[in-house]
Amino acid sequence: MKKSLNLFAAAILITSLPNCIAIKSDKYPRIKSEELKISSAKKIKVFADWSFHSSLHAHAKQNVADKAKSDQKKLFNEVIKESDCCDLVHEREGADVVVDGDFYNESSNAGIYFASLSGASFTIIPCWMNSKMSITAKVSRGKMVNDYDIDDSVFFAIWLPFILALPFNDGSKAEENMNKDLYKNLILEIKKDGFFNK
Repeated sequence: MKKSLNLFAAAILITSLPNCIAIKSDKYPRIKSEELKISSAKKIKVFADWSFHSSLHAHAKQNVADKAKSDQKKLFNEVIKESDCCDLVHEREGADVVVDGDFYNESSNAGIYFASLSGASFTIIPCWMNSKMSITAKVSRGKMVNDYDIDDSVFFAIWLPFILALPFNDGSKAEENMNKDLYKNLILEIKKDGFFNK
């Protein structure tokens, strides 16, 4: 009986470990926060309004979509604070630069269904999916207006033997890191176009 319990406990432990690998397409170069900094002592004030759109049925409920929108806004704000390029303001009227952005999750529903099937089998059944994200943004500063379109993807594969890859490739944060990189690239483009100049 004790041996059976030990085997059961070991099986639970193994199947609860992350066994997902992620490979980012790296469409854009990785940007360090230092590259986004502005030398001016007085920083530009930025207001950002984000919308969230998803092709996934799982995001059909309003509360899920609202949380995803809130998460994306929080991630954008985090990138702004880390970069120290500008100051965020909560009112459009008090801003020098206004960002009206849309975040799109263009991942396939089929990938979610296969991931559920794999999870039900404790990842003995392998699955994979391509997670596609894109950002469109209209950035304005007075009469200066530009449109931006940035997208990237990360390939996920889930399978029990991938536990061995965990020290080398932990896919659990890959999507969040990709989204962060999208925002960094957006901010870099805005900076290059002179929106943050005094």
